Amino acid sequence: MNRVDRPPRGGIAAADRLSRPSAGPAPRATPDPDPDPAPTPHDLRPPRRDPLPLHDLVAERWSPRAYDERPVSREDLGSLFEAARWAPSCFNDQPWSFVVGVKGANDDGDAWRKVFEALVPANQTWAERAPVLAVSIAREAFAHDGKPNRWAPYDTGAAAFALTLQAQALGLHVHQMGGFDAEKIRASFGVGADHQPMAAIAIGYATGAHVLPEKLAEREVAPRTRRELDGTFFGGTFGEAHPVVR
Repeated sequence: MNRVDRPPRGGIAAADRLSRPSAGPAPRATPDPDPDPAPTPHDLRPPRRDPLPLHDLVAERWSPRAYDERPVSREDLGSLFEAARWAPSCFNDQPWSFVVGVKGANDDGDAWRKVFEALVPANQTWAERAPVLAVSIAREAFAHDGKPNRWAPYDTGAAAFALTLQAQALGLHVHQMGGFDAEKIRASFGVGADHQPMAAIAIGYATGAHVLPEKLAEREVAPRTRRELDGTFFGGTFGEAHPVVR
């Protein structure tokens, strides 16, 4: 018996498009003139160097601090959850979990406030505008045999990045933070000793740096930098650049 356990490539929407007959091109609408258009996510993103070609989802990803306060729909939030669910993991153990708070929600146990109060003050300064706050959590032992799973943080990071790329595809932006009190998260959410809070996560729509204090606004628009490839990718000897990046 055939069994389908995962969405088809391109997602459910793509499968639905394939199943429908083509009705020909839709008529092109004439947009209304907008004398003062809102900035697009590309306009907000700080400049970066692209020495090699990248897919737009990767090239356009960045971690803003300036968030618009408009809410994230439940449908979009569910899509982020689904993306994280399909991340790879050792033995398919799926050691990740997330506590998620939606600002202003009355049905999630005040989760947004609990996460916000666990953030260090420097992160609270800008994260209070984020409509969604979450924390990724890694289970430290394998589910199937109870043995320590040293890959759990790695796999939890993969799930968080799957969520991040899905957010990017939906026009949302994610900013992950190490600056939070893990013990406050344990106490507020009842997280057991066999689980490790890994990172706090802000999710929402990016906006202009004008909503930030001056020093943060300067950092928001500064060019992004990364270590050169020859300092990261090695060949036969650790520390010596791989031939592709020499």
